Amino acid sequence: MSTGVEHRSKPDARLASVPLVANRPERSFTSREVIRMVEAGILAPDEPVELLEGRLVIVSPQGPPHASLVAMLADRLRAAYCAGYAVREEKPLDLVDSLPEPDVAVVRGSQADYAARHPHASDVVLAIEASLTSQSLDREKTLIYARAVSLDKPRIPRL
Repeated sequence: MSTGVEHRSKPDARLASVPLVANRPERSFTSREVIRMVEAGILAPDEPVELLEGRLVIVSPQGPPHASLVAMLADRLRAAYCAGYAVREEKPLDLVDSLPEPDVAVVRGSQADYAARHPHASDVVLAIEASLTSQSLDREKTLIYARAVSLDKPRIPRL
């Protein structure tokens, strides 16, 4: 009995060079649009994604070593920066086409200053990405930070 479907034991060689998504247009998002998606419930507040240059990128969960390192860095920065600065752990920065969440950021002002908005590039004093397993993504994010604050090169110290 024929089902009308042709079965092949191996893929057709002619199709090997055809991309799965052939040059389809992509839809980029702005930080404002992504914030509205969270407010509307389209994205959950704890969704493991970050907006990076208009793309929603899935980020990996943190392991205990990473979480501990981030907490220790934040503690040291809180001791080093006093009034007039806020230390934020894994909170978004609004960089127009990106909403990255650096592991730790030092921003001008107090936490209360950001109750109605995320810090912008001009508010950022320091952004830190602690890379234990996600070096490629974190390098990309450091370049986004550098472009947002018009630096020629980001400083990426090795710890």
